[in-house]
Amino acid sequence: MNTKQFSLVLAMCMMLLGGVQHAKAQFPVKFGIGLEVGLPLTEGLAEHMLGIGATLNASYAMPFHEPLDVIASVGYHRFVYYERLEGVNNPQYVPIKLGARYNFNTAFPVFAKLEFGPVISLQDAEVGEGTSFLVSPGVGTLFGPVRAELKYEEWMNSGIADFGLLSQSFLGLKFTYEF
Repeated sequence: MNTKQFSLVLAMCMMLLGGVQHAKAQFPVKFGIGLEVGLPLTEGLAEHMLGIGATLNASYAMPFHEPLDVIASVGYHRFVYYERLEGVNNPQYVPIKLGARYNFNTAFPVFAKLEFGPVISLQDAEVGEGTSFLVSPGVGTLFGPVRAELKYEEWMNSGIADFGLLSQSFLGLKFTYEF
């Protein structure tokens, strides 16, 4: 990742977290830091790599319908090859998501969510570049301030030139600490 790409990721993180104090004074926003692991499901990738990532999250409880939250996140995702391949870099991406989460009113806290947004490739032009569109449904539960989530994610676009594919998908496990 070069300096320009790092600056872009840093600026997005600052924008998401920069207004924490102002946002808390105006409306009930929860922020979080998440870690995730993804297993590629796309044929030809699952045997060779694993996805790892980190996210900064924000959620806003809708005042007119309390169990519904508007959610947003920005992250960094990297696919790591099981074996080091000569001349091949580990692909890196910045997913930016916006969606909704419904918190079911049950004895055990369960939620379902759906997110959409762009995925920006951080690869060099020779390796592949572009922006893809993602769709990510998921289900999970809450353990105190920690959300555990099982999710499916699909990235669609010819911009995923890193693998010569029109889409790529993975099954992920995400843990988010909310504050």
